[in-house]
Amino acid sequence: MLYIFTKSTRSAGGSRHRAFLVADFLRAAGHTVELVVPPVYHTETSRLKARVAYVRTVLSLRRGDVAFLQNTIFSTYFIVLIYLVKLVFRPTIVFDFDDATWVQNPIAPRALARIADKYIVASHYLAKWPWLRKKPILIMPNLVDYSLAEKYRAERSNDIVVLGWIGGAPNSLQNLEMLVPVLKKLAEKELPVMFKLVGAGKSDTVRRLFGDTGLETEFVEALDWGKEGEIQKSNSSFDIGLCPLVDNESNRGRCSLKVLDYMAAGIPVVISPVGENTHFITDGIEGFLPVTTDGWVRDLVALAENKQLRVDMGRKAKKKLEEEFSYQACIARYVDFLSV
Repeated sequence: MLYIFTKSTRSAGGSRHRAFLVADFLRAAGHTVELVVPPVYHTETSRLKARVAYVRTVLSLRRGDVAFLQNTIFSTYFIVLIYLVKLVFRPTIVFDFDDATWVQNPIAPRALARIADKYIVASHYLAKWPWLRKKPILIMPNLVDYSLAEKYRAERSNDIVVLGWIGGAPNSLQNLEMLVPVLKKLAEKELPVMFKLVGAGKSDTVRRLFGDTGLETEFVEALDWGKEGEIQKSNSSFDIGLCPLVDNESNRGRCSLKVLDYMAAGIPVVISPVGENTHFITDGIEGFLPVTTDGWVRDLVALAENKQLRVDMGRKAKKKLEEEFSYQACIARYVDFLSV
């Protein structure tokens, strides 16, 4: 029996992609999966009843069961319980994580890594973490259901080229600051280009950051991130997807899901060559991997001025996503690795 212990609910991006959608596709393939959500998120019953049910599920694990721990679960009692169950009943423990979680909390991820039998990580950088102790590792980025991009695809306007970024902008200011000099130089070229930022929240800081670039800019406060089709519809309004990343430990370990969502939308990407980004595309094939400000400007101008180049790169990006980074293509790898 496979038990997936989630870090949060389906509305949270990490849990949605690395737990709930994995469970959906495993079930569709005929496998039995039980999703176990932390008691703090059970609003239909009392916190005490939810915690008791949660503890009972953990204590029910036996040899032959697989306990899939989605990301670091920062609960002392859970870690104590899972250690006890592992020692006595010997279920298989799989520790899944998609960022350098030890940067924020060095203790809990190390504790779970120590007890785990196998690891699923979202990037090649994470696979090199010394605490993984030479046990079996599956490198699996946050996958995309490409059928949703097809279902919610919309025709883009040919009047103006839209450079798009999507995410939680108030939490990504350091990365977004990289775009400011790029957009200023683009504005000087007087091309039919605009910048669209989805996820600005109510942040005045984000708006001030891009307030004097000279380039037309549209801000979208937020989406209903957990609602089907919201991200896909938003990405379908972009002509080019952007993902600037500062080169630091957190970004090296991060799987930039936005890049894969752009690729599913069939648009070229211009992204920093940091972390897993270098494994998603080949420079000059599905998009570009500029290093300097001038490099960003050069690549964006090349795409803005050449619609056929955007179409060709976008088609190649979509094909690569479908063949290498989609649930449809990769769920069998989960089955083999989990032995379910």
